[in-house]
Amino acid sequence: MKPFLRILFIIFLLLSNIVKIFAQNNSELNYSYEEIEKKIEKSHNSEVEMWKWINLYIKKSKKENNNETLIYAYREASNNTNLPNNFKYSDSALITAKKTNDKKLLSYAYLNRGTIYMDEEMYNKALDDILLSNKYSEELGDEYTYNKTKYFIAKNK
Repeated sequence: MKPFLRILFIIFLLLSNIVKIFAQNNSELNYSYEEIEKKIEKSHNSEVEMWKWINLYIKKSKKENNNETLIYAYREASNNTNLPNNFKYSDSALITAKKTNDKKLLSYAYLNRGTIYMDEEMYNKALDDILLSNKYSEELGDEYTYNKTKYFIAKNK
């Protein structure tokens, strides 16, 4: 009977550890988007830590089907990686924005991709995207983004 109890005890220990692992992953999803953004900002000294939080941001946004925060998460990713992944993430943000057909999100996504193009010295493509962002922000009356696009148009020239 003793070997049976030992085996049962070992199985219990293994199962309790598995439950803890899954519970830990789900508890990270309980962070608010604002908390995740702060964690990303604080972790710029550690690329591994920063990407842990960026990936959580993307995962949480997808799980909750929150397109606006997903665009912000992709923007964080595109601004914290290099060619070609920066384009991959900025394109993902734009695709997500197009699905929503929300002019504000389209403006943000085009501006993000335009600045990525500028960083990679692809000035003609950058100008095209920044002008689209400018158009959407003007239609919305979003003065902040409108002025930001004007700044990037001037910088591009």
